[in-house]
Amino acid sequence: MKKGLSLLVAAGLTLGAFPAVMEAAPPLVNVHLNGKKVQFPDAHPFVADSGRTLVPVRFVSESLGANVTWIGETQTVAIQQGGKEIRLRIGDSKATVDGAETTLDAPVLLKSNRTFVPLRFVSENFNAKVEWDGATQTVVIKTADQKDDPSVKLDPYGRKIRTTNLPSNAADYPYILEDVPNEMYEMKYLSEFPERAKNTSTLYRTIPEFNKENVDIWMERVRKHFALYLNADYRTINQNWGDELYSYRIQAIYEQPQIEKYVSWVKTNEIQIEGYLDPEPSMIYSSGWGYFVRSKYKIRVLNYKQNSNLLYDEFYDIVAPKFEKGVWYEGYTDIEIGTNVGGPYWGDTLAVINNVSMFDNYWNRRVE
Repeated sequence: MKKGLSLLVAAGLTLGAFPAVMEAAPPLVNVHLNGKKVQFPDAHPFVADSGRTLVPVRFVSESLGANVTWIGETQTVAIQQGGKEIRLRIGDSKATVDGAETTLDAPVLLKSNRTFVPLRFVSENFNAKVEWDGATQTVVIKTADQKDDPSVKLDPYGRKIRTTNLPSNAADYPYILEDVPNEMYEMKYLSEFPERAKNTSTLYRTIPEFNKENVDIWMERVRKHFALYLNADYRTINQNWGDELYSYRIQAIYEQPQIEKYVSWVKTNEIQIEGYLDPEPSMIYSSGWGYFVRSKYKIRVLNYKQNSNLLYDEFYDIVAPKFEKGVWYEGYTDIEIGTNVGGPYWGDTLAVINNVSMFDNYWNRRVE
């Protein structure tokens, strides 16, 4: 019933343009380090108002091999690697490198009890090459100790492709990534009309619209949609949140009052949730009815009065796991995506399907 309703509304009541909104969620950023996507455990990089990319300082210590020390008395972060030391202070646009003062391109920020630092400044001071891909909101970092290996194949996003220890259904995909576990590839598909279903390899090989330009637009909309969907806070949520969420979906007029109702419920129920969802562009398939992109997600519920309808999802109370307060959960989910036009140009019509659910086909586990 849900899918039929979605298609009917998409065909008859969709709007051609996305509404303007007053506020936007900070764009989420992907980080690829030496050919692998970095998964952030509890705080995700973002683009600040200054236009600079900020990353949690924990990333610096764990991924760039530096030692990070927090000095609470002065609200200062000390980063050491080899013989070099960088010191940065919360709210300050100045830093010291081996005792010499230098200017940052963005101030150090404290957000959600996590310290964020300018990525380019830190990376380049530890002899790493940093590049920015604006189309996919991706930072590509290569450390000085990495040597080019012509035998290593990369995907269109610069990530390493593996040829060993392949998943049992490897032929379903155009390639298998080194930084994606087999459990994500081998998760069952949502199959609505098996005779019309197509795996990722078939879609990319047979449908011209499945090109990098279109897929990149789709993935950006999915990321931005779920940056809102998985981050609702009764203390700050307003209708701008709802308008922006609506702008990333195939639009159906009936949804607007439903979103308004959810915004009101977040306030009444004192809901606080945080998390992110990262769609994988090499894992899009057709169920025979709609298109789905397999995604990795992470979520933590911080507060509520009633454990009911915590996400904007009409099926939440029926199929969603019961998230305990204060506990991180992670997993994989297939997110339905679509367009309301045919022909060679999808472009701005690409979006998350209206009435989307994170729980059509998912796998979830508690993070210990």
